Amino acid sequence: MQLLTESAVVELSGYDYCWEGAGCADWFGSEVPTPFKVDVAVVEVRWVSNGNLTASLRDHHVSGCPSRLPLVPTEAGQGVMALPEVPGTYRIDFHGESPEGSSAFATSITSSVSGDLGCR
Repeated sequence: MQLLTESAVVELSGYDYCWEGAGCADWFGSEVPTPFKVDVAVVEVRWVSNGNLTASLRDHHVSGCPSRLPLVPTEAGQGVMALPEVPGTYRIDFHGESPEGSSAFATSITSSVSGDLGCR
């Protein structure tokens, strides 16, 4: 999975997955989110073309229930994700499902600008 801006690309590896031909893995909560710093309000997301991807976020320093983060599809396997309205550091968890299997990804994203769609 990739997160992209005009000036940066970050690759996220699945930490919990069951994938046809690749087997299964479970980090049992010990995964370390991939860090990503951005200075834009919207980030492009790329995953498999036949999959469904969801995202949730939480404040990096606050535990509790995560909030849904909108992912707006742009074409098969691609979309855009608006960052929270308040700049800061957030953990964003992605969960993907496709006919080949499922996978979970995580990033610790630090945004220096206000997002334009906010979180839901």
